[in-house]
Amino acid sequence: MNIKSINVRGWRSFSSDEGVSIGDFKKINLIIGPNNAGKSNIFKYLFQIRNVITSASASRKRKDGLGEYDLLNSIPSAFNVSDTWSYEGQDIICNIQLEGIDSFNFEKEIPTLHQSKEINLKAHHMIGEGKSCFAVKYENDLCLLEEFKENNPKVLNPISMSYENPVEGVGYPLETVIYWRNFIESLVFVDPVRHHSRNSSEFIESDFDGSNIVQEIIRVRNEHDTEWREFKNCLEEWLKTILLEPSIVLDPTNDKLRFYIRRGTKEISASLENLGTGVSQLVMLLSYLHLNRERQLNVFIEEPESNLHPEAVVQLVKIMEDTFLNHRFFISTHSSILIDQVNSNWSIHRIYRRDVHASNIVPCTEVLEQYSLLDELGIRPSQLLQSNSVIWVEGPSDRTYLNKWIKDNSDLIEGKHYSFLMYGGANLANYDLIDNEDYINVLRTSRYSVIVCDSDKKHKDADLKGRVSKLIQRIAETTFDDGRSLKDYAYIWVTKGREIENYIPKSLLDDVLFSEEYLRKYVYVKTGTRERTRKNLKYTLDETSLGLYESFDEHYAKKYIFDDGCQLLPEQLTGIADDLSKKKASIAKSIVERWQLVHYSDELKKDIADLIEHIKKANYFGDI
Repeated sequence: MNIKSINVRGWRSFSSDEGVSIGDFKKINLIIGPNNAGKSNIFKYLFQIRNVITSASASRKRKDGLGEYDLLNSIPSAFNVSDTWSYEGQDIICNIQLEGIDSFNFEKEIPTLHQSKEINLKAHHMIGEGKSCFAVKYENDLCLLEEFKENNPKVLNPISMSYENPVEGVGYPLETVIYWRNFIESLVFVDPVRHHSRNSSEFIESDFDGSNIVQEIIRVRNEHDTEWREFKNCLEEWLKTILLEPSIVLDPTNDKLRFYIRRGTKEISASLENLGTGVSQLVMLLSYLHLNRERQLNVFIEEPESNLHPEAVVQLVKIMEDTFLNHRFFISTHSSILIDQVNSNWSIHRIYRRDVHASNIVPCTEVLEQYSLLDELGIRPSQLLQSNSVIWVEGPSDRTYLNKWIKDNSDLIEGKHYSFLMYGGANLANYDLIDNEDYINVLRTSRYSVIVCDSDKKHKDADLKGRVSKLIQRIAETTFDDGRSLKDYAYIWVTKGREIENYIPKSLLDDVLFSEEYLRKYVYVKTGTRERTRKNLKYTLDETSLGLYESFDEHYAKKYIFDDGCQLLPEQLTGIADDLSKKKASIAKSIVERWQLVHYSDELKKDIADLIEHIKKANYFGDI
């Protein structure tokens, strides 16, 4: 079962009146905020009630087969005044809405009421009396009639909707215990400090910290051949992806995990402790999730960025999202690195302190809300260096074409993996790639930049314009003391032909430019000093294709003649060409709507592949 929503009042930084409400949970759920905002308090509360329920024991024995149906209705709890909001000692109340409970059982008991009604869990902790009641509500109806009644509370009969004394053989009295125990068994809490060498957990607010995980992995190897092969293959692939290693082989000894890693032409062995704390974290967490992949878990992870490279965190969460289908993940963090990974399977919840210092949680579903989150974290654009990769283009039509071509040939997403900026053609002369007081620094917007330039050549042997040649030379010649070069960060794509439209097949250009939207039907011709008359046009569909060094607007202007067969004058052809040039952005949109995979030439495929490789490098993709 999964948590659909949760409301907690009176617990630690959550006020007694409103508390915090958080819901609309998805596969990956981020709870982000600055230090001491209360990010982990929901995690700590759930861990605390799990301990209370797990340790609950009956004060009496029953012989009628009903079991301890009222076990959780009034039990001693370990909540103190210091656990309450502002040390006021007010009651702590939590309501949890569940989903994904279509089929489950607890000790062979199968509850059925949720098939017709929504299930909500309610926990009520009376601090003054030191008691807790863990109730179940079917929509608005309590399963047990009275909270905190220690012996024999009446049970709701779902058929008659009346409360009755429990009778042996009726299937619903035990459901309070069944739902709560199934729920707490779905909770897994991952310590932000994980170490494989611990013999036991040292923290009271988490239950998986790497203790005994090595022994469990070795046990699987020794006792379950099929399971071991699957686990070994998965872990090796995950580590290669996250750590950007070409080869990692897992080969445990009898008492420790050993890895073989390729370094140059050699393959060296390293035990888990040799690989560093961050790698140990990855191995232990992924191992635990895989070994428990069949369980439906709510996994709470605090600060996965601890001891991990930012991109390793991104890849780790992506693996969790794509691989562990039965798990729902809740991640608390004060890092901004995961924000731009959000998709329809993710939710972001911003936690902050209000004026009275109580925590508040709000969903971040819009861009402006995410901006507020970055402000709350103290993140500034100059710290982020803006986009992962910026593609500089001359104008909006270039952006339209490139976006289409990138999406057709990769899984890259605009706004996440790359962004566009426009430099406006000749204005490129005002830009440079390194700091220079006379120019705008392209790399200030992103560490990784692509500059797409029209060659503007009128024939094959023509020279490139000076501004383009200057950039090419700067990229080729600039190196740094550590062996890196400007080519590692900046990539320039100069079109093979005169402009980007020269990549477009003749069939597409004909289809769009002679469509009703762009077809030129007439021009005005001077008949006197101040008089003009309208003359109709027609076009010729011949086999002549757009030349590699020919401007598309001039080429298609020449397709027109007057309907009486006469040729247009040069100024009339220029007018049609200028009109097409002004409509480049709209024409581009029409072309990409019709674009199919068959329209890619080998030359364009190569240029797009080079562009995608640079963007992936900027995003630390493991296959680059």
